[in-house]
Amino acid sequence: MRIFCISGSRNKRSVGAELAKLLQKKFNDVGDKTDFYIGENLNLSSCNGCSTCFDNGICPLDDVDGFNSVKENILEADLVIIISPVYVNNVSGIIKNFIDRIAYWFHILKLSGKMGIVISIADNSGAEFVVDYLEKVLTFSGCNVIEKYNIIKTQSNLPLERIADNIYKNVELAKKNEKQYHSTFDLEKQFQYLKRSYMLYKNAILEEAYEVKYWYTTGLIECNSFQEWLHKKRHKH
Repeated sequence: MRIFCISGSRNKRSVGAELAKLLQKKFNDVGDKTDFYIGENLNLSSCNGCSTCFDNGICPLDDVDGFNSVKENILEADLVIIISPVYVNNVSGIIKNFIDRIAYWFHILKLSGKMGIVISIADNSGAEFVVDYLEKVLTFSGCNVIEKYNIIKTQSNLPLERIADNIYKNVELAKKNEKQYHSTFDLEKQFQYLKRSYMLYKNAILEEAYEVKYWYTTGLIECNSFQEWLHKKRHKH
């Protein structure tokens, strides 16, 4: 299995960074391939709102800051983990910037066939709002979120090592049950909403934007359900 993880704090001694390191070691110890990014080592340019990604499927900034290689790691992963500290009851700037740079993936369910885990870390408040937002982000991209965790430092007595153990065990169980190929109510709802939208373009796909072409050229538009699309991806894999 291959794992992608991003922790959205520049503080190398943050709880998120420590948890990411523990998880990386656990997965590496059993031979899994990991791509882990701590905020201080991921200097992404801010989205400039040009909409090139929606129109052409590329971001002109990717070659500038090296985000192309990060995207490749995400797409090759079986499991995507997002860890965010809570800043003013919201995700950190690093995580929001990361989300903005892959925004066009949400219209094409680009992370379908993958599992996801979302984790928020707060001193006191905002953790539930942030983890719910991150769950929606991954769901909108087609990812099946198998677990979400709130870590509130003033309330939790559970050691990070124990939390990492729990996450690892849950991932192993989800992998055994092939959760990456299981649809959910929210995934089906998102799929049907997008399909209805892109059905309107069926007579003009050659002149339309990248995301419209993606739905038609991949055969996604022909599926009656998201579960059907996942079944095709599983068979191809």
